[in-house]
Amino acid sequence: MGFFLAGGFGPCGNLKNGTPSGGLNLGGANLEYYSANDGATPFLLSAGEWTFTLKGRIAGSNTFTVGYFFPSSPLPVYFPLFNQTNTVGDVAVLNAASPFALYLSDTPYLLFSDQNPLGVAAFHYTPASHLYYFGFEDRTMGDWDYNDVVISGRYVPEPGTYALIGAGLAAIGFLRRRLA
Repeated sequence: MGFFLAGGFGPCGNLKNGTPSGGLNLGGANLEYYSANDGATPFLLSAGEWTFTLKGRIAGSNTFTVGYFFPSSPLPVYFPLFNQTNTVGDVAVLNAASPFALYLSDTPYLLFSDQNPLGVAAFHYTPASHLYYFGFEDRTMGDWDYNDVVISGRYVPEPGTYALIGAGLAAIGFLRRRLA
């Protein structure tokens, strides 16, 4: 599972749109799988600025869309980020005002999301850089390889978070000066 994220699988005729055959080499031990079938808990991504980059696409359907939605909305609306015309390296920026979830729509009728019982993503997080990787599966009872569409997401916390951090650092500096 997650061969593209974990390391790669050598020559493969199913690579699409500039996908490198070597994969991302994140290492299998660093992956977490989010799928109700595996008993994992669905997750939400934090509000703030996100820069998503298409990293790879393996075969799968010729009609796919990767995007986001806000599960807290009474009737969620699905917003696209990438589709089958995008190539590896394409970027989409999202400024989310509230927490959101990712989805893969493989046909007009199949929707896979991290908030849905079918599950969707293998996940890896690099804490120092706020960089996330997401691998999607395009079939309900498929091979569960999580290679069908792979994106990265770089998170920039909300401005309020930076203000809070700045205020904390200023308070520490003030206390240090008073105590000295």
